[in-house]
Amino acid sequence: MAKMPKEVLDAVANEGVLKCLATINPAGVLNAVVVGTLTALDEETIAFGDLKLGKTKDNLLQTKNFTVTVFTPQMQSYQLKCAFQEFQETGPLAEQFNEAVWSKIKMQIRAVGIGKVEEIYSASLNNPGVKIA
Repeated sequence: MAKMPKEVLDAVANEGVLKCLATINPAGVLNAVVVGTLTALDEETIAFGDLKLGKTKDNLLQTKNFTVTVFTPQMQSYQLKCAFQEFQETGPLAEQFNEAVWSKIKMQIRAVGIGKVEEIYSASLNNPGVKIA
């Protein structure tokens, strides 16, 4: 498990930052989607709402791995390699995500996906590929 440093944690938690979640299926076919609901729950855990994930959800359930790339307006970028934990369809976290998403875009989530951060790399032009944690 890796802990996100403050600058990475702030970027992941920032609603205005672009976040792309990528998965792979058992046959090696890649899939990437923009996930605006993705946020940090703590230094080691990220969560995201399942609005209409489709292939992404299937891949997560089958391969249990994903990566998130975060792009800040200040041209900083981070890649988080994560281990998928579970989808929570009910409970306090699902309710919290559903209320937040509904208030912004009037859509209900199907579930909340949860992942543990395993490694963090810089994806910025000034230090691409440098391991942060």
